[in-house]
Amino acid sequence: MAIGSFSVTLMAPLLSLLAAFAPGAGQDDGPEELAKLAMANIKVGVKDYRPAAIEEGLRDLDMVYLKVSAKTLKKIGKSVTSVFKLKPKRPSEENEDTREDLIEAYWIAIGLVYDKPEGPALFHAALKQKHIADWWEVRAAIIEGLGYAKDPGELAFFKKELNVKNYLVASSAARSLGQYSEEPLPIRRKAVRSIIDSWLQYTKDAKKEVDRKKKTTAAQDALADVEGPFGQTLTLLTRKDYLDAQAWDNWFKEHGSETNW
Repeated sequence: MAIGSFSVTLMAPLLSLLAAFAPGAGQDDGPEELAKLAMANIKVGVKDYRPAAIEEGLRDLDMVYLKVSAKTLKKIGKSVTSVFKLKPKRPSEENEDTREDLIEAYWIAIGLVYDKPEGPALFHAALKQKHIADWWEVRAAIIEGLGYAKDPGELAFFKKELNVKNYLVASSAARSLGQYSEEPLPIRRKAVRSIIDSWLQYTKDAKKEVDRKKKTTAAQDALADVEGPFGQTLTLLTRKDYLDAQAWDNWFKEHGSETNW
C-alpha cells in the first residue's frame, strides 16, 4: 500500500485489511495456542524484518483476541508494541522510501487494538517512538484510533495534537474529538473551544502568508485541508453549522456557556 494513497479516515480500511485474509495458524488449534503461534510469527517477523510474517501474525491475533486470557492479552500487547518499535530500514539508494515496507503492518496493528481496552496505552507507547511520532500518516492514524475510547482524560492530549503544524495530525485530532458528540456538555464545550482555537491559528498563519506575499502556499493549503474536518466535528459537537473559524468563535463567545446545545 503506497503511503500517498492512505486515507486518514481509517477504520473501515483497517478493518477490511484484518478481514480480507484467512488466518495463517492452524484453524483446529484453541485460541491460546493460536495466539502463541501468531506471536511467535510476529517475533520472527520483527527480528528478521519480514513484514509479511508480522501482518499474518496480527491477522491471526485478531481471530482470537476476544477469546484468550488476561495473561495472554498482556503478551499480545507486548507483541503489538514490538511492531511499533520496528523502524523502517535505512534507504539503500537516493529517494527510496523504505517506510512502505512497514505501512500495512502498522495499519493492521492499529486496527487490531483501536477498539480494545488495551488500545490507548499501546497507542501512547507507540507515539513515544520517534520514528512513529515523526511519521505523520501513522501518527494521525494512531490519534484517530485513540478517539474511539471516548476518554475525557484524553482531551488535553487531543488539544495538543490539534496544534501540531501538520494537517493530517490536526485533522485526526479533530475527528477524535468528534467521538465525544454524545458526551456531557462540559466535555463537548472543552472540545469545541480547542478546535476553534486551532482553526483560528491556522487562519492566522494563512493570512500572514498572504500578507507577506510569500511565494509558498503551505499555510493556505493547510488551512484548506483542516477546514472540512474541523467544521464537521464542530457541527457534531454543537449541532450548529458555521462557515469559518471566526464565525464559530463569535458563536462560542455568545452561546458557549449556554446549557442547551
